[in-house]
This record gives sequence, C-alpha cells and structure tokens, in this order.
Amino acid sequence: MSGAIHSLEYVRADGSICRVDDESAEFDAFRTAVGTLGVFTKIGLRLSPAYHLQRTHQYWPLEEVVQRWEHETSHRRHFAFYYGAVEGFQVAAPPAGLADACFVQTYDEVTPDVEAEPLRDSSVAPSYQTFAWFDENGMKFHEMEYFVPFADAMPAVLQVREIMRRHGRLNFPLEVRTAHGESGWLSPMHGGERVALSVSALPDSDYMPYFRDVHAALREFDARPHWGKLHDLFDRNDFATTYPRFEDFVGLRRQLDPTGTFLNRHLERLMS
Repeated sequence: MSGAIHSLEYVRADGSICRVDDESAEFDAFRTAVGTLGVFTKIGLRLSPAYHLQRTHQYWPLEEVVQRWEHETSHRRHFAFYYGAVEGFQVAAPPAGLADACFVQTYDEVTPDVEAEPLRDSSVAPSYQTFAWFDENGMKFHEMEYFVPFADAMPAVLQVREIMRRHGRLNFPLEVRTAHGESGWLSPMHGGERVALSVSALPDSDYMPYFRDVHAALREFDARPHWGKLHDLFDRNDFATTYPRFEDFVGLRRQLDPTGTFLNRHLERLMS
C-alpha cells in the first residue's frame, strides 16, 4: 500500500498543516513513517485496475518447495507457504506419510470466467477477496516477522526449521511469503525484493528463547523486522545497520518534531 501513495497532507507537531508529494526528495520517508512524522489527514493513492486471482492450496514436502522456489516465485502472481502444523488454521491436515509437509498457496492472475479446480483445492475470486483472510475461531498468538533478501530465503528457512525442531515448536507454523521491493526509507522491503519469515507462539507460552534463536539466525541474513509485529530484539544500532536510510529518517524526524511529540517510549529508544 505505501508504494501506491503519491501525496500526503499532514499536521506537524507545531499544529501547522503541510502537504508533500512524490516530487519531493524526502517523500519516501513519509511512505513508512510509523506515525512519527505527523498526523496524516489526507492520503493520495494511485489505483490499479481490479483483477481476479486463482488461489490453489496443496501440500508439498519442504524439499520440493526448495527445489521449485525459483520457478514458482518467478512465474506466479504470488507464492507463499506454511511449514509446520496448520490444523488450527481451518485447513485440511497433510496427507498421511508426507514428511516435512508444507501447506503451499499459489496465486495466479486470471480472467473472471476461469473456473476453479476442485481437485486442486482452488478458488477464483476478486483479489481483494482472495487476499483477505481472518480467523473465525479468534485464535490469539504473538508473532515475529523478519524480511530477508530474496537470495537468502531458502537457507534462512532451513535454519529456522532446525530451530523449530530444537525448541519443539512444530505445533505452530512458520509462514513464508514474498514481498516486492519498495522505496520507503523504513520499509522492510527498501531497495529490493525480500521474503518474509514469520514465527508465532501462544501468548501464555515461554516463547522468548525460541524467538531469540530465530532472531539471531535471521540477523545473519541481514533481516529487517516488521514494524507492526514483535521487534524489540532490535536496537538502534541494528536498525541503523540494516536500513540504509535510517539515520536520514531520524534526522528528518527530529527536524519536523524537535520535541518528540510523536514518539512513544519504545520509539524514543530507537529514534530520539
């Protein structure tokens, strides 16, 4: 969504109303500002024509996912998979005897007249219906999601698999999905395509040793965290190292809000 923004109107900390658009050299700072540059009151978006997607669900062994990764991600509109138990997410259990099973989701852009393929567990619908997902059971979990460079995705997945096994965390899946590159200074996808690896755990479980090991492993792949999910294992030096424009953003933020009006305690630790 941030990549589609072409203009903004916002209220600065001093109460003044300002406007900025993509002709400004600093506009990319506003695309992913995590609420720290001002209060956005108007957002201009570039829209794209509506389209339909055919979504297919299948189980593959992880070895097959690794082998087909380059082909599938280059020939599909979108490709994602879950490794580990997915029964709690309202999907069928894997076939009996399938080791290292991955629940694979493929998405292909199609015309509305294309029919779904029941034998391949597929559906055809407008994209906004296909991508929208919610858990009717209201399952609660804590989640940490890191984005690694595309070329490092499969080595990173294999490392996380071993950590999941070591911690006995195969009861909650690892989610893997691709994400196109963006220009936002604080976007995890700044500078090029990345792959998101997401680990989760039940809120009342002792998951921090597990999350710390995943964090340590993925930091070796220049991972960047999702701002809206658990990322407090990153400190300011981590962000400055991983995000090329982080210090530029902090400088601009200080210029627009010198008294720290839009910083909370957590963001003060990272940006003050």
